[in-house]
Amino acid sequence: MEQLELIPILDTLEHNIRNFRGLESKSGRLCQHLMEIRTKYAAVDTIGEPFQETYDSLVDKGTQLNANYFRTGMDAKQLFETISRYLRYLDAAYGDLSGRTASLTIYYRLFLFCSIFVLLLAPFMVSPFLALIFLVPIFFAMKGIKQRSKLGHTLSLAIGIGGLITSALTLKYAWFVVTDYAATLSDFVAKNGMGEQISQFLMILICILGAILLLLTILFLYHAYKVRDLFI
Repeated sequence: MEQLELIPILDTLEHNIRNFRGLESKSGRLCQHLMEIRTKYAAVDTIGEPFQETYDSLVDKGTQLNANYFRTGMDAKQLFETISRYLRYLDAAYGDLSGRTASLTIYYRLFLFCSIFVLLLAPFMVSPFLALIFLVPIFFAMKGIKQRSKLGHTLSLAIGIGGLITSALTLKYAWFVVTDYAATLSDFVAKNGMGEQISQFLMILICILGAILLLLTILFLYHAYKVRDLFI
């Protein structure tokens, strides 16, 4: 189906933003973002049937925004937040229309792997209590990512930061293993109350997992940046 309705709505929205008293200091930034979105949507020739409902929702939300929110006496702060939310919705919907949702799957899987590795390594590198603390943002991030919420994306970045810190501590630990193996092994046995053979195995495994976590975290943060505009 041809897309004809949205572009005039976006043009009207730009006009309304530029002429609404109270948005003068923010109109430039809003209009620049809006024009970037307009350019992307103008390049879409047709709307596939699976995305027609999403497109119709964009049209309805834009029509209501233009008709109901630029009235005299409207609170500028509330209007700014409403416009910003609509622009985020436009960005996220364009990701669907342009087939970028596959990137979300990669991002989500990398998030899960990073979470697992952080939970495995944090008890050894920091404390078991820290691993339990990480369960809270992991749970809410998983829920938020599935709902495509901005909060879910933001919470997932906390795991990315945790992954960087944990992998850095693990690589530092690997340096001690290489430079003073005997003392590091003795300390590991004393702290964890395990036999020497299992301690040797775990020390090497921790170092390997730390290197893998660093790679996974870098990939995760890269994909998190790529999909940031797919969340509302």
